[in-house]
Amino acid sequence: MKEVASGKQSQDVMSRKIMRDFVGLDSTDASAQNAMLNFSYHLTAGDMDEAFKAIKLIKGSRVWESMARMCVKSRRLDVAQVCLANMGHARGVRAVREAEKEPERNARVARLALELKMNVSANFLVT
Repeated sequence: MKEVASGKQSQDVMSRKIMRDFVGLDSTDASAQNAMLNFSYHLTAGDMDEAFKAIKLIKGSRVWESMARMCVKSRRLDVAQVCLANMGHARGVRAVREAEKEPERNARVARLALELKMNVSANFLVT
């Protein structure tokens, strides 16, 4: 406990929580964490060449799934296909390829969201 200016005591409470984008990353694997940060940055900036370079170091399937979920948010189906392939999710890759025939972008992204069991996001995209 520490005393604050008002004379009352307050209790500092901190907890550690892993961001969704980093679930599955081993805390000791600094290179994978750095790769994930670079991937997120370049994906957001729209620099796909650099984003693809950044993810070459990543091995874990949970990390690939997390990146595929980020692709739903950023609506990047091209990157999502790479993530799904590295997850070993062949059905998902096929579903995204078939969804590319859809004229509406939100419907294509919703199909990806369904493959990742992101039902709320999929529903939001099509309504």
